[in-house]
Amino acid sequence: MLVDCLVVLMRRSARCLLLAQRHLLSKKFALNEEWNSRHRALSELGVEGGYEWITAVQKKFISAGLASAVDVDAAVCIAEELDQLDDVLKIVYKLRHIETTGRMLPSTEYALIRLLLKHHKTDILLAILADPINYGIFLNEHSACLVIDSFLEAGKITDAARIASCVMLQEMFQSTLLNWLCIYSSLRWTELSVEKECSRNFRPWIYYQLIGKNLLWFSNCVPINEKEVGNIRLIGSVFFGNYVLANQLLQTTNIFSSVATICQSKLQQITIKTDDVRKLETIVDKVERNTDEKLSDMIIKHLKTVQNVETLDLKLRLKETCEGRQKLRDRWEMLNFFENRLKWEDMAAVKAEFLKAEEGKRKSKEDLEREYISEVFHNKSAKKS
Repeated sequence: MLVDCLVVLMRRSARCLLLAQRHLLSKKFALNEEWNSRHRALSELGVEGGYEWITAVQKKFISAGLASAVDVDAAVCIAEELDQLDDVLKIVYKLRHIETTGRMLPSTEYALIRLLLKHHKTDILLAILADPINYGIFLNEHSACLVIDSFLEAGKITDAARIASCVMLQEMFQSTLLNWLCIYSSLRWTELSVEKECSRNFRPWIYYQLIGKNLLWFSNCVPINEKEVGNIRLIGSVFFGNYVLANQLLQTTNIFSSVATICQSKLQQITIKTDDVRKLETIVDKVERNTDEKLSDMIIKHLKTVQNVETLDLKLRLKETCEGRQKLRDRWEMLNFFENRLKWEDMAAVKAEFLKAEEGKRKSKEDLEREYISEVFHNKSAKKS
C-alpha cells in the first residue's frame, strides 16, 4: 500500500504509515488475550477437547436431526484450527435450517467471524455474509470493525467497502468508530480506478448506489464540520444517482478539488445524461484543481481522535465501575452489619461454651501436683514393703 515517492505522496505519507503499522485500530482493540481466555471459561463448564465436542454436536444432528443452540455455540467458540472450519460451517448451516434457528447466540456469529479472520479465509467470510438465509451470520460493531480493518490493512479496499455496505444494510449506526471506518473505506473505494472498482463486481451500478448510500447515511451519524460533510454527501449523492441533491450541495458547499475529480470521473461514466447530469458536469469542471488533501486522508484524523476519546472514555468508565463496586461492597457491609454482628455473637457464645466445657475437663495445676506427689509416695512405699 506504500509507494516510495518524495513529492506527490507527501501529503498521504501519514495515512500510509498508519495503514502499514496497523494504526487504524490498535492491536489491543482486537481483544485477542480476552478472546483466548474463553477456553478457560468453557473448561469450567465441562466443555473440553475441540475435536471431540464438534464431533459430538455433528452426531446429534445426524442421529436426532437437531442440536441445541448452546451446543453449537460451544463448538464454534472452542474451534481454533483450520481443519475444524469445514465442520463448524456445516454445524452452523444445519442450525440455520431447523426450527430452533432463532435461538442462535450472538457469540456464535462473532466466534465464526473471528475464526475466518484468523485463518485469512476472507472469501468464505464474504460468501456467508452475503448468504444470511443459509447461514444467518451478521456482524456486530466489534466484528465489523475488525473485518474492515483487516481488509484495509491487506489493501482490499473493495472488500472493506462491501463490509461497510453490510453494516449500512443492517442499519448499525450506534458506534461512532464504526461509522468513521465505513466512511473511510467507502471514500477509499471511490478513489480507485474504474478497472479496480469493477474487477470483482458484475453489476457495478448496484455497487455505486450502495457506496453512495453508505456515504449519505453514515455522514449523518458522525460529528463533523459542515464543509467536510457537504463534500462527503456530494460524493454520496453522485454515486447514488441523486443528482438533484448533488446540484443543491454544489450551490451551498465549498468543494474540495479531490472531491471534484472523483465526481467528474463518475459523471463521465454515465452513458445517458440528463439535464441534471450535464449541469453537474459544468459546475464540477469549473472547480479549481490544486493539491488539496484527499477527503479520505482527513477522515484518518477523525479516526485517531475518536479512538483517543473512546480509550479515555473506557478508562473513566473502568474507574467509575471500580468505585461503584467499592461503594456497593461498603453498603452491603453496612446493611448487613447487625445481621453479621448477631452471627458473630452466636459464634462467640458457642465458642465460649466449648472452651468452658474443655476447661471443665482439664485439671488444675495444683491437682496435677497433688496427684504426682501421691503417686511418687505410693511407689516408694510399695518398694519398701
